[in-house]
Amino acid sequence: MAIKAKELARLLGVSPATVSLVLNGKPGICEGTRQQLTRQIRDLGYGYMLCGEEHYAQGKAVSYVVYPGEPHVFSLAVLEGAQEMAQEAGYTLSLIHVGKGDRALSGCLRRGETLGLLVQKACLEDRDMEELEALGAPYVMVDTDRADRDVNCVSVNSRQGFCKLVDYLAGMGHRALGYLFCRRGCTSAAERRENFYRAMAHFGLPVEPDYCIALECPKQDISRRMEQLLAQGMPLPTAFLAEDDRVACQAMKAFARCGYRVPEDISVVGFGDSELCTMVSPELTTVRVPYRTLGREAMSLLLQKLRGGTEDGPLCTRLEVGVELVVRGSVKARQ
Repeated sequence: MAIKAKELARLLGVSPATVSLVLNGKPGICEGTRQQLTRQIRDLGYGYMLCGEEHYAQGKAVSYVVYPGEPHVFSLAVLEGAQEMAQEAGYTLSLIHVGKGDRALSGCLRRGETLGLLVQKACLEDRDMEELEALGAPYVMVDTDRADRDVNCVSVNSRQGFCKLVDYLAGMGHRALGYLFCRRGCTSAAERRENFYRAMAHFGLPVEPDYCIALECPKQDISRRMEQLLAQGMPLPTAFLAEDDRVACQAMKAFARCGYRVPEDISVVGFGDSELCTMVSPELTTVRVPYRTLGREAMSLLLQKLRGGTEDGPLCTRLEVGVELVVRGSVKARQ
């Protein structure tokens, strides 16, 4: 399914005007840039949008489905890994955005357009599951799961991640640890909270409820809410773990505005190792998620299902990819 040139431009990280010049074969950009963007457009499965090119063959086509509100950087990194694996196996991968105005995924797919799907949606509701199952095509969820459903999933090993972070902070002398998270009901977010609690228990550290802070979801509200809580005199641990880098960086901004120094007054760690980690001062300690590997493994699992699953029959499969601790400057040792 085609997407709008504006959406394609956002994916490629260029202006809609630049994409228009490439798609229509018009002058106005250097040849090197044109060739690079043309190659990326073909790799994403949108070669048919290029002037004079024929549609990709639909015989071995799979789709990567992204819903509204999913982090773009995460989507692109996973997509790149999935694209690599699909190409190696001789499949064409197309990207499908289910926009806010689209009532259903089925309305974004033409019948017979795709043999299988990778699906990225943090909040997986019953109606989403019912719609996916009604399509009748194999699908694999990316970094989310439903324990009450037979869902094929490849996700981040968040339990390992929080164990690494808690172990590191405890080794730096921190015993009073807090957790910052968004106020939402997403399955992946709930799993990360649970794994924070498990990591604390594993290392024999008590969880103080007052240190577990629920913030608002919209990006612009996180730091504002944190500032309000600090102004109200909220009790502070010696270090905060955040459910992702975005939350950690927004909290760091709030600390700075309220006169707290990171890491002198309080230490902060994130989760994911996104670009944000090196855009704040001090740079953020976090765990690195191999997003490209996540995409490759998700596509590999989908291809396995397309080829007939396992010898044990149509079992659901859940795979996890490990993470790596990345130490930067947002943590200070406690005496």
